[in-house]
Amino acid sequence: MGAFSFEAMPLVGGAAGTMKITSGKFDVAYTTSSSRPAAGAAGKTPTPRATPAPPASGQTASTGAMSAEINSKAWSSSFQLYVTYNKNNNGLFQITGFDSDASGITIGVGQVTGPGTYSLAFLNPKAASAMVGNSSSQVWNSYAQGGTGTITFTTLTDHRAVGTFSFEAMPSVGGATGTMKVTNGKFDVTY
Repeated sequence: MGAFSFEAMPLVGGAAGTMKITSGKFDVAYTTSSSRPAAGAAGKTPTPRATPAPPASGQTASTGAMSAEINSKAWSSSFQLYVTYNKNNNGLFQITGFDSDASGITIGVGQVTGPGTYSLAFLNPKAASAMVGNSSSQVWNSYAQGGTGTITFTTLTDHRAVGTFSFEAMPSVGGATGTMKVTNGKFDVTY
């Protein structure tokens, strides 16, 4: 059980203005599984983990890996990993990963036509963005003023994406402060 609220900025498809979501609530049933030990728990009893939620509409639960360093601390999508790529729908590519502490990275880019490097910086021409979020609902966004970054696809097909990313994200919502510097980002996913 919990609550949420956020402000969404336009990313692709000619959207304009800001969408403000308030007073959101959720009550989700889940099961736990102790089949995987917690990170750094070698030789210890595994910590129960929530079963990943089903993917959002249009997203595909993916296999593979996504990792990076967030402010010099190692991070990986050890809990959930989802990818959307539809080259027939404005070439929208989105990858979202969460670790076991509910910290996540989402990168969305429109008009992706194949391998290459795409900007994630503030006011980039494709309105692409990279976000970092945490379990306290704080969010940092590269598309906010002062944000920088790129995502590079070395392989991009209908069912596989391989590449790298790095970005600096500015505080966006939830009382976030400071800058999130994401370096050494990489992904190799099948969807």
